[in-house]
Amino acid sequence: MKKLFFLTLICLALLLGTVLSVEAVATKMYGRDALLGATKSCDNILVPLDGYLCQVVDSSKYYWLYVFDDGSSETEADPWYADPDDTTTGDWVLIYNPGNGHKSLANANETQVQISVKDWYQNKSWDNVGQYAGEADWQLPSFGAHGVTRIIEVSVAQNIEICPETGGFIRLNGELLTVNYCVNSDSTLGSKIAVTRAYDSANTRWENQLDTVSGAWTSLGATSD
Repeated sequence: MKKLFFLTLICLALLLGTVLSVEAVATKMYGRDALLGATKSCDNILVPLDGYLCQVVDSSKYYWLYVFDDGSSETEADPWYADPDDTTTGDWVLIYNPGNGHKSLANANETQVQISVKDWYQNKSWDNVGQYAGEADWQLPSFGAHGVTRIIEVSVAQNIEICPETGGFIRLNGELLTVNYCVNSDSTLGSKIAVTRAYDSANTRWENQLDTVSGAWTSLGATSD
């Protein structure tokens, strides 16, 4: 009986130790609708501790997950980093976004539309369904040192013109184009191109690397047509 009693005490002690251990590593997770600048934003969380999590579902129903890193000193930039609104040292740092959506971009003929950073990050594939008569003119987002790859497909028999951000560069199938030069697709259904934001170590800058998957994608030889 005594042996059974002591075995029971040992089991209880081990169980209690496990519970305490689990509690010791527990962390807080907040739900917000923005990273920056609102009452229900991550940066509005006061005195966050290292390892706290903040999940965001924004007005576009895009999902973003952040962790608070008290050793980070990044420049505040949505959707990547946010400084707390109080004096807490550190940043909310983006650690996950599914990036598996699909988006159709339609705009008036010869009216260039710049893709937003959040749309570009959230959606891995793009097409011109819904495009008005004529050519679809797209400008890639300006987002600096954050690499990502996306696929653009001709799904309506019209050309798609792809331009870099203002002052930016496109490298088409390995060839660096002149600053601000754009690329045109053919109008063949199914033509595709991969667009990668990447760092070119030889030129020490970020650029848009476009690699043809199918169809004919050519440099315009001018800033826009």
